[in-house]
Amino acid sequence: MFVEIGAFVDIKSGQNALDAMIKDNKVITAFLESGRSNDLFEEKQFGDFGEAGLLTVIVEEKNADNLFDSLYNLLELRTKNVGVLYRSPSINRHTFI
Repeated sequence: MFVEIGAFVDIKSGQNALDAMIKDNKVITAFLESGRSNDLFEEKQFGDFGEAGLLTVIVEEKNADNLFDSLYNLLELRTKNVGVLYRSPSINRHTFI
């Protein structure tokens, strides 16, 4: 079984987290998508909008809790208090491919 861990954060934090996740041998795959947001981030590079990152990490279920905690700490969500981190329910391999 696999789990998706995702984060909606500013693009710089997302890129830093992606760099760390792709080095972790417990991560099956990880990728970062970018877009713009006008409500979550203070830094606004585009007028009323800031560049946001949507990080997706796929891991085996047995490693999900540790990687979730690692991402939470890496993104400094407790102190920065900006961003959203989530975890999906278990997904089967055939729904993953």
